[in-house]
Amino acid sequence: MSLCGLQLQVLCLIAGVLIQQSTLSTYAYAQTNFALHRRAIVSSNSTCGLQERDEFCSAVDLLHQCKKLDYCDVQCPFGENIPDSVDLVATGIFHGEVTFINQSSTACNEQGTRTIHLNGTNGFISESSEGSPLFNDSQGLTLTIHLSQTPGDKGGVISKEDNRSLLFAVSANSTNHQLSLEYLNVSGLRSILLVNYSLADGQCHHVAVVLFSSTIQLYIDAQLIAEEITYQNLWNKNGSIFLGGKPNASQDQYFKGELGAAHLYAGPLLPSEIKTDATGQNIHVPRLTPHCRCQVEYPLVSMDVDGLYCVNPKNNHTARRVNAKAHLEGMANDGNRDTWWQSKRTQAPLNFTVSLGGVKQVLVVMIIFKWWPPGGLILLKSADNGATWSPWQYFAQGCRTTFNLENRGKLHFANSVNCIEGFLYPFPAITIPFYLLQSSRPGSDSFETNPSLQEFSLATHVRLSMVSHLGNSEEKTDYFAISEIEIYGRNCTCPFPTNVSSCQCDGSIIRPPKCNETLKFDSELYTRSIFDQTPIGSSILQVHARSHCVRSAPVFYSIIERNDSGSFQIENATGVFKLRFYVFLNSTFQFVVEARLQDGEYLLNSSTLVLIHVIARDTLNSRTIVNFKTEDLGFLQDEPISNRMQQFGFFVNSYPGSEGRLLAFVGAVSAEVNYTTTRQRAQNVKAVLVNEDVYWDRPAVRVIAQVQDSSYNVRTLVEESEVVVKVVPSALLSGIDGNLLQTIAKPSASSGIAVIQVPLPPQWFSDPSLVAPEVVTITFRLRNSAMPPALLGNATIHPQNNTQLPVNDVYAVLPLDSVYVGGTFSVSIYCDSSYAVASFGIRLAVGPSLAIVGSQVDGQRWVHVAVNRSSSEWVVSGTLTDPEAAPQGVVKKATLVSFDVKVKETAVADTNATLTAEVRIQDKTC
Repeated sequence: MSLCGLQLQVLCLIAGVLIQQSTLSTYAYAQTNFALHRRAIVSSNSTCGLQERDEFCSAVDLLHQCKKLDYCDVQCPFGENIPDSVDLVATGIFHGEVTFINQSSTACNEQGTRTIHLNGTNGFISESSEGSPLFNDSQGLTLTIHLSQTPGDKGGVISKEDNRSLLFAVSANSTNHQLSLEYLNVSGLRSILLVNYSLADGQCHHVAVVLFSSTIQLYIDAQLIAEEITYQNLWNKNGSIFLGGKPNASQDQYFKGELGAAHLYAGPLLPSEIKTDATGQNIHVPRLTPHCRCQVEYPLVSMDVDGLYCVNPKNNHTARRVNAKAHLEGMANDGNRDTWWQSKRTQAPLNFTVSLGGVKQVLVVMIIFKWWPPGGLILLKSADNGATWSPWQYFAQGCRTTFNLENRGKLHFANSVNCIEGFLYPFPAITIPFYLLQSSRPGSDSFETNPSLQEFSLATHVRLSMVSHLGNSEEKTDYFAISEIEIYGRNCTCPFPTNVSSCQCDGSIIRPPKCNETLKFDSELYTRSIFDQTPIGSSILQVHARSHCVRSAPVFYSIIERNDSGSFQIENATGVFKLRFYVFLNSTFQFVVEARLQDGEYLLNSSTLVLIHVIARDTLNSRTIVNFKTEDLGFLQDEPISNRMQQFGFFVNSYPGSEGRLLAFVGAVSAEVNYTTTRQRAQNVKAVLVNEDVYWDRPAVRVIAQVQDSSYNVRTLVEESEVVVKVVPSALLSGIDGNLLQTIAKPSASSGIAVIQVPLPPQWFSDPSLVAPEVVTITFRLRNSAMPPALLGNATIHPQNNTQLPVNDVYAVLPLDSVYVGGTFSVSIYCDSSYAVASFGIRLAVGPSLAIVGSQVDGQRWVHVAVNRSSSEWVVSGTLTDPEAAPQGVVKKATLVSFDVKVKETAVADTNATLTAEVRIQDKTC
């Protein structure tokens, strides 16, 4: 295998980088959209999705009639019902001394109506789950309990046994401030996990145990603090549940303290639901299909009013909660133009009605269609809650043939109605505006003093009557689809609701924008370069034209000159160029694009030039450069002397119990301190993801992690410190193989670093349903810690038939601990290669606040390293001296070389100090 054909990867951990984004929002009008989230009414047998499998037409190519039938429904692909539950305090059996407490001063009184006291001697509660119908169709269980422990006590909190064989148990020891989780592990043996946490601080705490699949989770106060692999389907075992103790237990196994609400749920609760159980808050109920909750892979419902998505809070990835093919009427006025209401096929005429929530003075109606507009449309209003209806405006492809009305007929009175053709170029996603105060309407300039026009504007409901489809053309669709209806105007107060003439309305008056300016493109020339292997259907660039008129009429984009033979197409409504066919390398395509806008009174157009170049994708990068910033170099320079010792900290590489004297210095300031080394349990962990792309021949996620104690010291760690790395699959991958994927690794006692691999199921790469790359989420956490898992990043799983370049992973890892003036840190270069490395090189460009003070090589006999200095650049080369020591096909996991970089003692605070690491292939003939 030629190394020259290998792609090198350099990964450097970047600490302390904050990227702040500003969010810009634009609104069409300052007034309230009266239609937003209001009740939308359509005949129940006319909406796509209201019956189980409704046939409808989904146009793939919007320029042609759809010939493919599909189905839609309202089933929630990620939905399940909220689990049934049992109140264990109300239904459980009391044993020993269990007494109710009525005092309002008790810690857990607010968490439940039944607060009880357990005496710590013989009192406990039991509940049998054997034969319970609660678990007939469940996929797990959840136990939740509110409790407060008496100081000095230790005893059982929750446990479950099957014929006196322990399945799992949680106990608390207030003396050493620990919780223990005991469970049957994957081998069927008992495992015990200790967590530093106290329940005896006078507060009421919430404890939850969740079991599903082969996983057990422990939550304390709604925070996940432990997640372990258990014996298969541990939750599905029959037996009894015990609170506060169990029969024939020893004295120290009974819990002493208060117990509030306690529930058993027939299924795994989601994190948001556990938080609800802990705090008493109401669960967020979405507007659409509120019975559907999310599953464990995406446990949160999105906060939009419809709740369209389930969210993974670790990476903000989403999955559809409501089926993507469901288009309910509420989706036409939810404020989201990416959702839409859609009718069944071949149903016309059809009415779509929106309630305004009272009498409103309607001045503007904007109708945004998802696909093609109707062939005939009537905009109607009712001022008496739907008892009677009158038209505001007719729209048609042909006014005479559809409504027997003249196109743009004269409006003789303030409340006259006419028909508008106007849309000579109908296209998908068209916006149809209605302005009551158009200049051609009598009295529009004196609206404030024109009672007839004011009464004409009042409405409690607005209706769209779609009387026909677009017509017998290739643009025809035989269904209707509304992306959004927006209604603006003024709020009204009506002393006599049955008499709208008594209404008083306030607020600003909306008039049509003046369309007397030129329609202009943002640029006179748009250019873009694309690769010769750009996928078909990719968006290439977007042109955009603007004027005040775009609020009153849509812009239509079209190509009027071109030399591409149809390889590209433009979306008429958005101006987005897309690739239709593959194009040749080194080609240049030129287009003249026109934008047209017609609002009924003014016809505007403009044009611009578009150039698209086709270039080759560079399949071999001979070098990869990564820049990173050190974190707050010299930040102690301006600190008071008295605080320097505390903030500097000491990293002493020594064994426990060692004593000594240490000289610390910051610039010219120094101090001496006596020290004794101790070993502490690790309190912090940081990690870096090595591989962001995973292929079938190396099916594993690789992570490097470093643990630290409470002083962020990586040198004095106990052997019990362990790092847990977990891979959370996408919904598709979970369906192929949904087993819990995590690896627990013990870091080096001297460096605190662990190299961790999480093997992935081979089926993920070979299953026929996996036709495109899928993304998995990687989290990491410190075992035996109360800290929740932290998001590390995402990795892409590539199907086995995907083309893969051979990969030689060479990566650098920055220090995970803080960097201080006068201190040193190491940059380690790792090699994880499937092939022999003949020659490589590292270049370190050192910034003004840094200096290299030395280097060291590991004990691998096949590596020779030399360091040469040239100005501020240090060149390090490594050559394979014994090719047989690293044969092809053998994966090497060796630290090649480690550089010590010292922060100069004269350094000042400089957040821009940089260190550039470059990996270069030096021998291209290998």
